[in-house]
Amino acid sequence: MDVRYCLTDEAHGTTALAALIRECGENDFIGLDTEFDRVKTYYPILALVQLKLNDTCYLLDPLRTDIAPVIAALCDTEATVLLFSGDEDLEVLSREAQKAGLKKNLPARIVDLQYLAAFEGADFQKGLQATLKQDLGIELDKSQTRSDWLSRPLNSEQLQYAACDVAYLDRLYAFRMRNFKEHDIRFTWFLEAMLDKATQAAAQVRPEELYMSVQGAGDYALDQKFLLRLRYLCKKRYEYSVLHNEALNRVITGRALVNLAKLTPATRQGLYSSHMHREAVRQHGDDVLQWVSESLKLTEETPLAPPYDAYAPGRSDQSRGAVLKKFLTAKAEAVGIRPELLCSKKIINDYFYNATVNKPSLLERGWMKECVGDPKKAFA
Repeated sequence: MDVRYCLTDEAHGTTALAALIRECGENDFIGLDTEFDRVKTYYPILALVQLKLNDTCYLLDPLRTDIAPVIAALCDTEATVLLFSGDEDLEVLSREAQKAGLKKNLPARIVDLQYLAAFEGADFQKGLQATLKQDLGIELDKSQTRSDWLSRPLNSEQLQYAACDVAYLDRLYAFRMRNFKEHDIRFTWFLEAMLDKATQAAAQVRPEELYMSVQGAGDYALDQKFLLRLRYLCKKRYEYSVLHNEALNRVITGRALVNLAKLTPATRQGLYSSHMHREAVRQHGDDVLQWVSESLKLTEETPLAPPYDAYAPGRSDQSRGAVLKKFLTAKAEAVGIRPELLCSKKIINDYFYNATVNKPSLLERGWMKECVGDPKKAFA
């Protein structure tokens, strides 16, 4: 299905598009999507920004023109910005706003339509093409799904495909909203959850806390020397990746980080034994060996916080995890939202972790607390 689009790859077009966005009011909608590449780099390489407003799709080319005026207008708009599965798009938009030196780095009103479906109790695991076909009877061409968006010039098939990614978001929003009654508490919860998503997308990385998210690190939570080494290695990997704009796992994978902190190799053969990839050893081996050596000399008087998976329900207490999941599933079904919103692995692990360190979990804050009540009742 062909849609009308306008390719914006010159300065005057960018200025005009920014002006159109600034004319939008609180009753207007702007569809947003991005195409980018992030296979080898730490930061995404933005290749295209797709917008829909005033019944026209605009394809903004950041490789051929300065898009800062449009980014600034988007971050200031009073309109509702519509996305579909937009977590990475929000990260990209926030990154572009930061590069432009803007005080605001995301729009104030954002709606992720895939996420919204979960709050109406619908299946939200489908992609945009499947969702449009199911909900609106619209079939999109999938031939450009794995297209090279960094190539220039973009062909007509690529441009049409990109335009379709935003062309029907306003119609999908209208369809979704028909399933919410007036003053539906589920929509209020959704808006709060979207604010959390926006906060996470714009959050600055805290290098000193990166070790806490490494999978498998919890197995050694009582070994403070291990945690000290792991924290240092995570910090050095992050700094190196940012400096050289290289993807974290192309330097050291999460699995290798745990092994490096545990085995403390002093040779390249030791790096291989720690499950570092051969290409990573070839490119970064000398740096990694230096980091390991430096980590062995560290001391810390204050005990480090345990990794997040340290108190996840494992083999010894799987039943507690299952009990909590059953409790949360019942709560979700009772109010008509998808269970995944309350009982994902991340949320359940977060509950057990924070119960141990005496801090409120995600389930005990904000909209989740209002929905669930006291999660301790699961074990009463």
